[in-house]
Amino acid sequence: MNVGETISARTCLNDAEIVENSRFGARFVNQVERTEFLSSDTGEIVAENFMTIRRFERSEVTKKSKYSERILASYTREESEKISEAYGNERPRGSVPRPVSSVRVDEAMGAMLKGPLSVSNIIAYLAGAGTSFIFANREHYRFLSDNPTAALLHPDNGILESVEAPHWDSELAKAFSGLPAGYDLGAQRVCWFSHYVTDWMGDSGFLKDLQVKLLKPNLLGDLTTMNGKVAAIDRVAKQVKLEMTATNQLSEVTAIATAIVDLSRWG
Repeated sequence: MNVGETISARTCLNDAEIVENSRFGARFVNQVERTEFLSSDTGEIVAENFMTIRRFERSEVTKKSKYSERILASYTREESEKISEAYGNERPRGSVPRPVSSVRVDEAMGAMLKGPLSVSNIIAYLAGAGTSFIFANREHYRFLSDNPTAALLHPDNGILESVEAPHWDSELAKAFSGLPAGYDLGAQRVCWFSHYVTDWMGDSGFLKDLQVKLLKPNLLGDLTTMNGKVAAIDRVAKQVKLEMTATNQLSEVTAIATAIVDLSRWG
């Protein structure tokens, strides 16, 4: 990519499969979306994103409520101060080169914190990522009128909300998602892994490939610690494979990821 270059995107349904009798509920649709990012200068595809989404039958998932007994996090003032201190100690590599010659297999990437997940945290993510479901006032009701299946009636106050509202409204999460509290958007954790990798590789690295698998929900209040290591090195191509985990305050691994980083710029 060059300075001044415009990137456009197009998304399509790449695949869809109905899965019967899953452990999550009666059935779900396994939906794969493909997004291509294209250069305005050449029309060339400069990046691709494949996102697998599982569309559950809400009524069945709510009945099962697999995580209904999940312990919700809370923190003392001292614990919050330790979290703040840990954030203050984080340092991205930035302009310091990371040549492939300096990297070793099994080398730890160091830890990175994310959270505790809060409504503000989710709002900040959506402010940057954007959303197709959140509007206000007239546009909100027009959208729900045009898309009635995207509407949820709040069980406590009778207000019409969008299908994304359970992420930050715990009562909606209990009523429609079978979870004891609000929860992150899946792509949010994918971005966390991307941030973790780019902090490690520095400005001279190139994130060539990132694959993330979400294993458990990330609920409001959860504190996530990212850890990773160098799994393999191709010293000819000057590329490194990273293996990473996201672990919550209950020591549960909620997501795993791998990445391929190109470090050829600095040898």
